Amino acid sequence: MPQQFDSMPEGNYPMAISLNGLLSPSTINSDPPGPLMLPIQH
Repeated sequence: MPQQFDSMPEGNYPMAISLNGLLSPSTINSDPPGPLMLPIQH
């Protein structure tokens, strides 16, 4: 994990992934659709 996450409080954070100029969707295909979350734990 990048060091910048060390200073963030624990919780779930929305995330997207960028690779070669392409950006992943910010929601997942669920019912109902929800954000893609990254859990941060220390």
